[in-house]
Amino acid sequence: MLEELWRLAGIQPVGGRAPAEIVHRLSQRAEVMRNAKLSPAESDLIARYLEISGDIRSALDRIERLAYSAKIDFEPQLAPWIRRLTALAASGVPEAAMTLSAGFTRPFGYYDGVLFEITCPALGPDQPVAAGGRYDGLPARLGASLHHPYTAQAGAVGCMVRPARAWAGEAA
Repeated sequence: MLEELWRLAGIQPVGGRAPAEIVHRLSQRAEVMRNAKLSPAESDLIARYLEISGDIRSALDRIERLAYSAKIDFEPQLAPWIRRLTALAASGVPEAAMTLSAGFTRPFGYYDGVLFEITCPALGPDQPVAAGGRYDGLPARLGASLHHPYTAQAGAVGCMVRPARAWAGEAA
């Protein structure tokens, strides 16, 4: 049916996903939405989490405090962020140049790890110079063994860079 819709609309699919894969993913999302039932307390907790935004260190601290107040062990999720922050700082990226927004998202289902945007103050927040994210599950989907020492922790990063925006930001 999807192929027929594409044919009628004159759409040529790109990206290499088979129609069956696309339908399967859409079906999974629909099933999750049908079964999604949050308590008012859970809904409030999520809303409070999504409101967290600001300089990266204080945002991570606020996430940690929120998890602690909700009696949630969030250490396994926070530890990689702290490692990344430490590595970025060691490579010379100042913490002041980074912000974190827990509510930041992209409408693409293929990113399954951290998302990012690189902005330029001269261009404003609505014109990122680069944007992308991590595909932490990509190696396994491509057949990598999760038990092999070199691929068990492997992920992938993808991004899109807009050179014209970078040039415009430099010129501004």
